[in-house]
Amino acid sequence: MSEPITLRGITWNHPRGLDPLLAANDVYRDVAPDVRVEWTTRSLSGFGEDPLIELAASYDHRVEQFTRRETEDPASDATTSAYPAREITRLALAYGRSLHVGDPVGRLQIKRIGLNMVVVQGTDEESLKKGPGHYSTTGLPGGGQLIYVAGHRTTYLAPFSHIDSIRNGDFIVFQVPYGTFTYRAFRHYVVPSTELSVLQSHGREILRLQACHPRFFATHRYLVDARLVAFRPQGARRTIAVRQVVRAG
Repeated sequence: MSEPITLRGITWNHPRGLDPLLAANDVYRDVAPDVRVEWTTRSLSGFGEDPLIELAASYDHRVEQFTRRETEDPASDATTSAYPAREITRLALAYGRSLHVGDPVGRLQIKRIGLNMVVVQGTDEESLKKGPGHYSTTGLPGGGQLIYVAGHRTTYLAPFSHIDSIRNGDFIVFQVPYGTFTYRAFRHYVVPSTELSVLQSHGREILRLQACHPRFFATHRYLVDARLVAFRPQGARRTIAVRQVVRAG
């Protein structure tokens, strides 16, 4: 039985008997590979400003700014059940143009592995220290294209430490300023680290999660694919199943 502790803005589920302070480094993950990370706004006192809390605050500010700007646009109407996919695509493209490397993109939630973290733009070393990183050359939720998100399994915050525990049928939620998008996992596979074709979009919306494989090595990539099944536009009163989306020609 494990008890959660909170350290520098992260809640860790850890086995009894291990020093909670070891959760701050990779030694803890070596000893307890079943450690799980969950975002929280709390942190232990005495550590000063937490970059993860700052990142979450920055994302909340981005949501407020983007929502205010888009709601001033009369073309943005998120009140109908048959919300046009073209409008969602427009918002996804507009949001993508506003992002820079290191910026917060949205919140990724995977209940199966206890993950609830802010995704950052970019997959460079500094960006991945903050959490899962979005490949800037791929799409964003609602854009109808591949969305590629990478995260570490054993270093930094190890957000995808338990990526192989995700099961087909599990829901994955990606929240961005213009809506909340729900995906459902349907495929797991491993490819060599040199396989770049996995970054190519094939004209349909797929959320692809990536982590190094096997653990502690980088020779291969473990991938999980998930299909879009529903979304709720920002400000809408209901969630819309994908079959209800109206594709404007």
